[in-house]
Parts: sequence; C-alpha cells; structure tokens
Amino acid sequence: MKDIDVSQSLELADLESALKELEERAQEDIDVMYGVHRARKTDLRRFQRLMEHLARSRLRIAVFRGQSAGVHTQRRIDLISARYEVLEALYEGAVTRISDHRAWKLSHRLDWLIIAIIVIDIILVVWRA
Repeated sequence: MKDIDVSQSLELADLESALKELEERAQEDIDVMYGVHRARKTDLRRFQRLMEHLARSRLRIAVFRGQSAGVHTQRRIDLISARYEVLEALYEGAVTRISDHRAWKLSHRLDWLIIAIIVIDIILVVWRA
C-alpha cells in the first residue's frame, strides 16, 4: 500500500486548516455551551450543522486512514482524528444540554398554563355557585 498522493495531502492540509478554525470557534462557543439559559434556537441549529460538518470530516479522515501506509501520515491522521473527536464530543454535549434545557422550559411553561386553566376553572365553578 502506498502513502497518500499530493492531492490527498492537500486535502488533509485543508482538514487541518479547517480544524484550527473550528477549534477557535469552539473557544468562543464555550460560554453558550455551558450557559444554556443564554442559548438561542439559532445557536442550537448552528451547533447541529457543525455536528454534521464534523461527521463528514471524520468520514474523510477515515478514507485517508485506509489509504495511507506511511507512519508519519498515519500519526498525522490519528492526531487530526483525535482533535475532531474532541470537537464532536464538545458540540454533541452542547446540543444535548441546550435541547434538554429548551424541553424543560417548554414543560415548565405548560405546567404554568395547566395551573392557570385549573385556577380559572375553579373561579368559574365558584362564581356560578
């Protein structure tokens, strides 16, 4: 098995470059990830899109892993893969936390709506009597 060719090496370099940008963005996103009460619906959608992008990138990395026989290239691919894995875990956790928080907020609002309906019903029953 041969090592990857020049075009694949350039594509791997593109993955590394994109990875640096994603890591910088993740540093900025940490406040939203752990401050779920500040997260907006747009943040959740953006994080979900990032998860899709990370999954596609990891698939590309898997292709490289299967094509490379060079030890240096294998180490490089393993390092890139590990860094993408960390980002995946970070954003996956954020999506879960934000989704759970949003579901809790909706449930909380519904609870108050039910209480309000019961109170109104009680008032109407007492008023009619």
